[in-house]
Amino acid sequence: PQCDGGDVLYTGRHLFVGRSDRTNNHGFQFLRDAFASHGMAVDGIISVPPVVAGKEVLHLKSAVTHIDEYTLLVPEGPAGDIVLDAMKATERGYDAI
Repeated sequence: PQCDGGDVLYTGRHLFVGRSDRTNNHGFQFLRDAFASHGMAVDGIISVPPVVAGKEVLHLKSAVTHIDEYTLLVPEGPAGDIVLDAMKATERGYDAI
């Protein structure tokens, strides 16, 4: 498994794992299994497809961070829209600033 910390974002409600050249599906599955074995609900551990906004971002956390359990900080414009869509942030109850 391969996983880079820059691709892992815990908001207090969800664990988002961005897939990239540095974080593969095996790395995501490893984290999902590890966190689930410690009581985190599997549906709260989310694989995020690679974020491309003109070009692929280096890490998930290069495009998004969290302010609190319900608020995400993203860039304005297409880059922010793409990462929010990839995370299904609105459906999961997040506001974006």
